[in-house]
Amino acid sequence: MSFSMDSDWFALQVRMKTEHQVADALRSKGYEQFLPTAPGHTVTKEPKPLFPGYVFCRVTSEVHGPIVTTPGFLRIVSFGGKPAAIDPEELASIRAMVKAGVPVSVGIGFQIGDRVRIGEGPLRGVVGVLKQVEKRTRLVVSINMMMRTVAAEVKTEWLQWVRPAEPEYSSRVAS
Repeated sequence: MSFSMDSDWFALQVRMKTEHQVADALRSKGYEQFLPTAPGHTVTKEPKPLFPGYVFCRVTSEVHGPIVTTPGFLRIVSFGGKPAAIDPEELASIRAMVKAGVPVSVGIGFQIGDRVRIGEGPLRGVVGVLKQVEKRTRLVVSINMMMRTVAAEVKTEWLQWVRPAEPEYSSRVAS
């Protein structure tokens, strides 16, 4: 497949731990793909993806049929029902960092106070407010009626945004 100058890069969400297989399959289908990985992998293991569950692919928005049939593919990241193109300057910056071989890490993009839903794992479907963002992520679910809070540590890759959280005091203010 040839690419024109009007082709864009898109983030493809893929099944966890299939990033390398999806990238290889896309390459064999003729797509330009990019799977940024962290340096320092061992000979026996594949390099760890910087963005677990995602592979970047260059394609025109009209030509995506062969992508969706790729084993491990889940969806093209979209906003408002339209595939969301990645800023080429941002992708070029990530490529440069990976190519340099310097230690890199990825922040999760969530902020304390974000209202999130757990999309995977044993707590799938639980909604709460993010209270801690460090090596471990703490999700807090408050039951305002009982004035109680329950906290659980979850994997950051399980989290999905719900909507901005309301200030904690708002449920206690009389209307």
